[in-house]
Amino acid sequence: MDTAWGNILGQREPKRRLRRLLETDRLPHALLFSGPEGVGKRRTAEALAATLLCSSPAAGHPCGTCESCRAFSRGIHPDFFFVVPEAVGKGARSIRIEAMRALGSALARPPELAPRQVALIDDAQRMNEAAANSFLKTLEEPIGEVVFLLVTGVRAALLDTIVSRCLEIPFAPLALSELSQILHRHGVGAEDATALAAMADGSAGRALSLHAGGALSRRDEAIALLAQLSDLRPLSIWSEGKKWGALSRDAAGEWLRSLRLTLRDVLALYGGAAPLYSVGREAQVAEIAARYSEARIFSMLAAAKEAERRLLGSNANVRLLVEGLLLAFSEPMEG
Repeated sequence: MDTAWGNILGQREPKRRLRRLLETDRLPHALLFSGPEGVGKRRTAEALAATLLCSSPAAGHPCGTCESCRAFSRGIHPDFFFVVPEAVGKGARSIRIEAMRALGSALARPPELAPRQVALIDDAQRMNEAAANSFLKTLEEPIGEVVFLLVTGVRAALLDTIVSRCLEIPFAPLALSELSQILHRHGVGAEDATALAAMADGSAGRALSLHAGGALSRRDEAIALLAQLSDLRPLSIWSEGKKWGALSRDAAGEWLRSLRLTLRDVLALYGGAAPLYSVGREAQVAEIAARYSEARIFSMLAAAKEAERRLLGSNANVRLLVEGLLLAFSEPMEG
């Protein structure tokens, strides 16, 4: 587990606030790290937890060598409790009351190795109602020296009574340069890193997921399809539908997202702005813009959004959905 503050890219303001609270010994007993997914909230919480548990922190950093730091890095620190959502059977992942009761029982014991205990609750918005109410009681009546670190990507899903008892530390989307650096660290080449960063909406987790899922290939396939769309005949549409309809639901979702983002870039060109997502493929997007009217692109974008909605919200047949989308794309229309 990497607990070095310096290795957390971006998030200058959250890190500055936390370091200031540590330096002035004014850290509250509960903090809420909120913001988009994949922007460093949990890594920052882990770095803070390591610092709080360290026997001899220096200038707000864990020393990395004491017994407490060694135990934390190995994931066996007796005074650190990490709660994450779990799935039972085919149900959605959630944090259940059993996990909160177990946490409360563990916190009732005195610290074994550090001067305090730290509880990190990841995806805190996934606490079910019973778990949230149980945690609220623990939060209101903490026993001994304990610091609660809550991490959430959906602040509005938390009980207001929980939020009001925490100091909120908001996290912002990462800059393109910061995303590119993170991708470089994972072995992604400079050109691909720049393109993936543009597609990731400020999320490092999203950028790495896009890379693993072959998002750049999906983007190029979407651009190629839109470029030849006006030349497609009914038989070609059936053939294309068969090809794209053979994708898994996840892959089909990425392909549809690529179509939607490419169409959005075309509209951006109509407005005189550079494409936001199709970095490195601006010329191809400009060629698509030259072939269709703005009204036609709006119509195609609406069809792509509807296809995405149906794919995510139902068990629609992927092939039939893709064929229907391509037919909607090819309907005669001015422009």
